[in-house]
Amino acid sequence: MNVGTMYKIHKWIAVTAGIFLLTWLISGIAMILPPAASESNEVVRVADYGSATVSPAQAIAILTKSGDQAPRVTRVQLRRIYDRIVYDIVMEAGGYHLVDAQSGSPFTISPALANELIRWKYRLDDDPSTIKRIDGHDGNYPWGTLPAYRIIYDKNPGVTYHVSIRDGTVQRSDWWQRLKNTLSSLHTFEPVKLFTTRDAARKGLLLLVGIIGIATALTGYYLAIRPA
Repeated sequence: MNVGTMYKIHKWIAVTAGIFLLTWLISGIAMILPPAASESNEVVRVADYGSATVSPAQAIAILTKSGDQAPRVTRVQLRRIYDRIVYDIVMEAGGYHLVDAQSGSPFTISPALANELIRWKYRLDDDPSTIKRIDGHDGNYPWGTLPAYRIIYDKNPGVTYHVSIRDGTVQRSDWWQRLKNTLSSLHTFEPVKLFTTRDAARKGLLLLVGIIGIATALTGYYLAIRPA
């Protein structure tokens, strides 16, 4: 193969690889940008076991129906959600449960409580215009436990809040956070999921990019070491 042909091959492979590299670098920078202060979660935190009046064993027993075999528990953590102390219990089979550590009753993150969590955390004096349950991730809620409530308020419709029904964690999403999430998703080609739910497609694209990068390097080395 003559030098001219190899140069053309190298040039167009390099252009393609450069697009992917530029995207990868920009998305990588977006991933390490510091989060906004409002993203920290203050309404859910680890609590002191001395404040509980119900023991972990009692909390687990509450979740077991009469006559049933006690479920196998993989984790029990005492947490403070807003002004309540609750046990966060994870079962081996994948079940997640919250039990009030003072009353012993099952604890549920309701739409009303989700609204109170947001209003308390962000000091809002506003009424929600939308409260919707979501069961999948999207651009507004790319990560976090599911299902969750999506809440938008009248005075600032450009800001979206999410409260996990599973554990009460709260996320706030404005235009900057959504832009950051979008750029970060490019790092691992998450937008591919918009066209197909097959994870193999995303992995295949990552493999293709890797092959293009290798081809760029090899053709470049060939041009560099080939005798004049």
